[in-house]
Amino acid sequence: MEYRGAVTLVSIAALIIVAAIALLILGTWFPSENSTPGGPQTPSVTPSPTTGIITTRTSAIPASFPPTGTTTAGTPLPTVTTTGTTAPVRTTTPIPTVTTMSTTAPVTTGNPSFSISVNPMTAVAGPGDQVIYHMTIAGTNGFSDPVQLSLHVSAVFVYNRDYDLGTQYPPYPKTVDYPFIVPSNVPRGITVNGLLTARSGSIVHQMPLILQVE
Repeated sequence: MEYRGAVTLVSIAALIIVAAIALLILGTWFPSENSTPGGPQTPSVTPSPTTGIITTRTSAIPASFPPTGTTTAGTPLPTVTTTGTTAPVRTTTPIPTVTTMSTTAPVTTGNPSFSISVNPMTAVAGPGDQVIYHMTIAGTNGFSDPVQLSLHVSAVFVYNRDYDLGTQYPPYPKTVDYPFIVPSNVPRGITVNGLLTARSGSIVHQMPLILQVE
């Protein structure tokens, strides 16, 4: 009896060991729902093309769904970029520089005086024709006195006469036109000599003129 009792205990212990090993093996092949990282698993049903037997597969669902940076449809989320705007730099138009130049009156040296010029100095005309003489008076060293003009005409024993051309007053320079008419009684082919005199006080200028009568 003691022998049978010992055999029975050994058999029970062996069954317990076998059951423990079976449970360990089953726990390795079929992990529980909480053994997979990332939370509960969603079974996917896939029919077998040959036997028609439905097999069940499990796939892990990520802990964060949908993934960061994507929409639920898997479309990437738009990236918003903020661009800073810089205030425009104002520029000012440079103000032109104004330079003031002072003008100084020229310093005069010497006594006030004047000069006279005549155009033409030589002319050709016939009896009764008109010749216009342009006389220009220019002052120097601040000259501002009146100038008296006169003309003396002579033609060798034929013609001898004086003409008063009037008095000219400043400002100078000043141009005076004098129309001279050739005497009709002067024969052709002679030369008429003229002498223009410009006088102002003690200052006297004379200009010789030539007129050829043809």
